[in-house]
Parts: sequence; C-alpha cells; structure tokens
Amino acid sequence: MNLNDFEQQIDPKIVDRGYNYFFDDLVDGPELIDEGVWLATVYGSENYRVEIQTDPQNSRAITNWQCDCPYDYGPVCKHVVAVLYVMTEREHSDPAYLKEQKKSTPKDKIQEIFKNTTQEDLQAFIKDCIISVDGFKNRFLAHFTDRLDEDPDRQYRSIIRNYAKAAQDRHGFIDYRSAPTLTRPLWELNQKANELLDAGKSVESMALCQILVEEIAEVIQHMDDSDGGAGNVVMQAFDTLDGIAGDGSSEIKKQLFEWCMQELPLQKYHDFGFESHFLELLPQLVSSPEQEEQFFDLLDRQIEREKESRWPDYGVTQLIKAKIEYSRRRGRKQEVLELLKTHSRFPDFREQLVDQALENEKFERAKNLCREGIDIAKENNHRGIVSRWQEKLFQIARQENDVPAMRKWAETLFFDSYATMQWYRALKATYSKQEWPEKCEELIDQIKGPDQRGGYGQATTLAQIFAEEDYTDRLLKLLQLNTKDISFVDHYAGILKKDYPYKLLDLYEQGIAEQAQQTGRKQYRQIAGWLRKMKKITGGDEKALELFKRLLRQYNNRPAMKEEFEKAFPEWSK
Repeated sequence: MNLNDFEQQIDPKIVDRGYNYFFDDLVDGPELIDEGVWLATVYGSENYRVEIQTDPQNSRAITNWQCDCPYDYGPVCKHVVAVLYVMTEREHSDPAYLKEQKKSTPKDKIQEIFKNTTQEDLQAFIKDCIISVDGFKNRFLAHFTDRLDEDPDRQYRSIIRNYAKAAQDRHGFIDYRSAPTLTRPLWELNQKANELLDAGKSVESMALCQILVEEIAEVIQHMDDSDGGAGNVVMQAFDTLDGIAGDGSSEIKKQLFEWCMQELPLQKYHDFGFESHFLELLPQLVSSPEQEEQFFDLLDRQIEREKESRWPDYGVTQLIKAKIEYSRRRGRKQEVLELLKTHSRFPDFREQLVDQALENEKFERAKNLCREGIDIAKENNHRGIVSRWQEKLFQIARQENDVPAMRKWAETLFFDSYATMQWYRALKATYSKQEWPEKCEELIDQIKGPDQRGGYGQATTLAQIFAEEDYTDRLLKLLQLNTKDISFVDHYAGILKKDYPYKLLDLYEQGIAEQAQQTGRKQYRQIAGWLRKMKKITGGDEKALELFKRLLRQYNNRPAMKEEFEKAFPEWSK
C-alpha cells in the first residue's frame, strides 16, 4: 500500500469515515520520530494513537500501520485513513515533508527537562497539579499506592478505587472517553496476577483476581463500558483463576469454591453477564459430596430466581449448563442425557440431543427434534431460533446427500434471512451450470417488483445477485432505477467503472445533485468524497470539476459548502 492508491485498497466505508476525521481537523501530527516511523493522535469519541511506517528508500510506500483503537473488522481503521490523508495533503503542499528528519522528539525534550530540573522543582510542580488538574491526585495515589504502608488487600482495593475516582466526572460517572483511564492500568494488575501465578504465588494471585472481580463489578454499575474494557479485565481475571483452579492445592480450591458460592448470588454480577464466569469455574472446584450438594442447591435457588426475571431463558440456560458440565466432568452420561431431555425446550440442549442422534446416525430422530424445535420457536415468536433449526436441517440433508431437502432449506433460509448470500451460494451449489440460469431467473422473479425497484431491501438483494452472477448490464439498469440513492450506486460502482465509466459518472452526477438539496457540513463533506471518487473514473476528472463548479453556482448562498469544497479541492479553487 502507498500514498498514491491507499483509498483503492481499503473498505470504502472506512475511507469515507477517515476522510471525515481528516476534514474535521481531528488529526494531531503526524510527527517523524524515527527513520520511516510516524506518530499521530486522532481525536474523536476517544483519542487514539496511530503509527505509520514508511519505506526509508521510498517515503510514499507504507510498510506497516498500527492504531490502538478496538476496531476488529478489517486491517485498516478510520483513524489510520485520516492520518494517511494528512500525510498525502502535506506531501502535495511540500514534497520534502515526508523526507525531513526529526530534530528532536518529545521524549528527548522531557529527558532534557528532567536532567536540568531539581527534585524540589518537580515536587512543587506535582503538588500544583494535584491541586489544579482534575483527576491527577487519584492517578498519582493509584500509581504510588505500593509505597504506602498498607496490607496487600487494602492496597489493591485502594489502587482500583483511586483509578476509578480519577476517571469519574463530578457526578461519579465514568463516560466512554474516560473509561480507558480506569481500564488500562487495570490490565497491568491483571498482568501482575499472572506474574504472581507464574512465580508460584497462587494465594496472592488469587486474592488479586478476586479483588479485581469484586471491585469492577461495583464500578461498572456507574460507567459506560461500551468498548468492553472493564468486562475484559474481569474475563482475564477469571482466566487466571481458572489456571489456579487447575493446578492449585485442595486448600486453594476450597477457598476459591467458597468465594464463588458467596459471590455468585450477588446482584451486581448479574447485570453484566459476569455470573457466567462463576458458572464456568465452579464445576471444577467441587471436590466432595457436601460441596456437590451445596453447588446444586445454589443452582436450584438461582434457577427459581431467574424464572421470576423478565427474560428468564438466558439465565436459566446458563445455570442448567453448569449442572450438565458438572455431570459431564464426572462421567455421568445418563444424568447428562436426562438433564438434556428434561430441558429440551431450550435450544442449546435440544441441539445437543440432535448432535447425539447424528453421531449415532439416527437421522429421522435428529430431523424430528429440529422440526419440534421450529414449532416451539414459532410459538414463542423466536425467528432467529427458527432459522437455527432450519440451518441444522440443511446440514442433515447435506450429510444424507438429500438434494431436494438441501434446496428446500437453502432457499427458505435465503428468503427468511434477509437474503444472506451464503444461502444463495449454498442453493446454487446444488445445481449444475446448465440448470442454474433457469433457477436463478426464478429467484429474481420472486424478488423484483414490476419496475425492479421494489423496496430498498429488494433492490439490494437484486444487486447482490447481479453482482454475484456478473450481470453487469442488469446491475447498471437497477442502479439507473435507483439514482436517488447515491450510497446504493456508490456501493456497486467498483463493479461497473471498467465497462460503463460514462454511465456510472451520470449516476454519480444525478445522485450528488439529489443529495446537494440537503444542507449541513457533514453532507458537504460526503458530497466532496463522492466527487473525489468521480475523479478516479475514466473521464471523471472533467465531469467532476464541471459538477463542482455547477454546485457552487447553484448554491452560492451556502458559505459552508464553499468552504468544505475548497478545502477538499484546493487545486480547483484557485
């Protein structure tokens, strides 16, 4: 990837979002901190650090990139894109920009200050920050709590609570932007618990993990954990406890069992799904008939409690799973089977019965269980569960090589699952190349309206099929019938720009003209993005420029549009 073509190699939606960050001037930097290494900060709902690495021999060639945001849906996030746009813009305005060498880094400056400052001056500065900077006092106390003369339990709780106070606003709430102030240092405590375990200090490791779980369950009641940071800290703590349970002494297991039995019923764990961690851990801690009786009594009490909740199925399922897991670990196959049969109205347990039937090649029994599952799900209006059993029936048909049944369930799932192309392809795979065109036309006839427009979902389904089958002429016609939806046109533009560049430019022009009737800076930036895409289509540079000028003439009373357009296309604004 390089600065010349990075837009073509990244998901268009991510490019558009990154472009908006760039236009909103939300990028600080980037600065060259080492040969070929650039650092920047991108501001948004949270501030994220982006690192871009370029080839020292070719400063436009991008060799690597990193961002500390939690984006997991692709290799490049919007923050990286925003930084790449800044680098491209600066290189255009100053060709020597990417080649300039750093004079000094922020770290160099800080080290120089430390070198030339007395201890008294630093202490005075810290005292001033404690007084004047919100949250600094609590962060300071949390970081240096281990220097205080306190017992470890109280010390760790003090650390966590001080980090929480440092992240809270004046109402005691931790918002999304402030959550990392709490969760990042808690990851360090997780790491410390692992180090204690590796060093053979199981009791200390267990105590630290228990404190993390208990304290976070309190703090999370008053925070926005949308990024899952606090929940992940709890999950990691339980992973460590799982390791302790696997290798710990009988005394440690007893202590851990008693702690789990005490904590599980507490309501604070049940609003955020933390109870599932206890239920996964407990079955491996039971080591006596007395503990087994206590464990099952607790599960039965919790089941009755869950039945009174508004949405009981999930909680009850989790509790029954703990019973089954315990019996399975003890090799009690008949007991497991009875539990599955007794609770077969729950999909998770019915599916285990289906799988057992398939293992024993009892296909009719497996299919009957699935059909009964469909009836139960329909009675409860659980559409997703209906699809789950239909998928199972398709898998059974494939296992039996029952082509008519495979076709039936694949087609049903295609139309009942919002036209998911997975099932379209599964259906297609059951036909020969000679048979498929006729069946494909049958599907298309079921979807399209008299003008191929229909509802938006129907048009999208048709477009997916035309793209899948390489019916580019029909795809073009479909887009021409939906010109008001520029996003729809833009989504499929890549398929058409080679064979129909000029017609595609007409579609962009019509769609942009429609969108330009709306106002707002975000809208103007989006239009600028579409104009940029027009420029990259054969013959598009001239047409995009013409449309650019026409829009500015037509809407000459919109200074914000003029400002955003000039920012996007300085070469056209001279």
